Amino acid sequence: MRLFCWSAEAKLTDAELTRMLTEDGTGAPGRGRLAEIHAQAIGITVGAWAPNVLRMVGLECPSQPVRRQICIVDCRGTDLASYGMIFDTSGVYFHNEGPHILAGYSPPEEPPGYSFEFEGEPFFERDIWPRMYARASCFERLRFVDGWAGLYEMTPDRSGIVGRGGERVYEAHSFSAHGVMQSYAVGQALAELIATGSYGALDLSALRRERFATGQLVYEELHW
Repeated sequence: MRLFCWSAEAKLTDAELTRMLTEDGTGAPGRGRLAEIHAQAIGITVGAWAPNVLRMVGLECPSQPVRRQICIVDCRGTDLASYGMIFDTSGVYFHNEGPHILAGYSPPEEPPGYSFEFEGEPFFERDIWPRMYARASCFERLRFVDGWAGLYEMTPDRSGIVGRGGERVYEAHSFSAHGVMQSYAVGQALAELIATGSYGALDLSALRRERFATGQLVYEELHW
């Protein structure tokens, strides 16, 4: 398999990187150089950027990028250090983050797209604080500190896409926020699939992309 890669000679702006990852296959030839590499197989593991990258190899992506906003908050007197990540049924998740608490949320009406706009304290007060207070009354003392916005990649059944996407093309992406928790097992299983042609100790064939066409969706009991 021959691959042509483009390397920039100067640092690109965030806007230029976003354009390349969502619209184009390469950057401006005058600002970089092309290189050819050979590979027996390629793995596509680019998260929310998967739709455009998959199009380069002739594959469609059933997932969509969705903005999720993260808030760092202070709650003096409430220590979550002995707990893991907590997922509330309201859709908010939170966990200990050094001396603070990290909380994230995407409203159900959040449209798909590559948006990194962070709404700051108004978002915290409107969408995160009320849900955390409904979970535990000690959260009435929350104080906004900082935050940012990032991307989740959401599939129709909120489960990842793993397996052989095409001839010598493998994929592992679109985990709908399950990625950190599942990454070790997915990496092991996909490595076995690439090396031997079949799954070994862990069979992830249920997460193959074909499930969306056949209606064999993989739902978990709790999604956020």
